[in-house]
Amino acid sequence: MTTLKRFIDDDRRGRVAQLVLDDGSPCHVWIARYGALVRRSKHGLFGERLYEEKNPYEVARTSLALAALHPEDRTPAALTHPVLASFVNAVLHCESPEAVARVLNEARQRQEAASREPGDPYSGSWGEATLVA
Repeated sequence: MTTLKRFIDDDRRGRVAQLVLDDGSPCHVWIARYGALVRRSKHGLFGERLYEEKNPYEVARTSLALAALHPEDRTPAALTHPVLASFVNAVLHCESPEAVARVLNEARQRQEAASREPGDPYSGSWGEATLVA
């Protein structure tokens, strides 16, 4: 069973979680103001990237999709940041790094598909605006 070894959920020190997957692989989750990063890594920043998003709005939307994919919460009560909690909860439901990458990218694709639905006020981008003369 995937276990949460330690985490920091603090405005001043940051938001990071260290997990050990079922197959023994270490996994780190970082949530920052500028985005999110999930890596398979024994030594922090060095290792394979399983998920990376630099747009904080897309991170929030992916977090909502992850919460819908995994409604059973396996995170400790002390983990209060909702985005970190949803990413950690999703990783806790995975057994290997490949499963982590698949679940996180599936959630990203799911929220991207939902943003293209008609009537979504957040669909499109600023770059698609046209000027009317």
